Amino acid sequence: SSRKKAGLTQVELGKMLGVSGSMIGQWESNLRNPKSETIGKIASVLGKPFMDVFQIYMEETNAAITDKLNS
Repeated sequence: SSRKKAGLTQVELGKMLGVSGSMIGQWESNLRNPKSETIGKIASVLGKPFMDVFQIYMEETNAAITDKLNS
């Protein structure tokens, strides 16, 4: 994930965004979805363009859905 590539833990990224580390985990596990404004904050924190982070998020979400359908 972009977070791991940036060398951040879930807790560290959560603190930067004003959410808990467990919330980051829920987003990464596709249990909950971040709002688009939160994706914008993530992009800002990671120093990446919004659309790059959004595209990665969508690819990871689609992969998780495909995995669930195939299992």
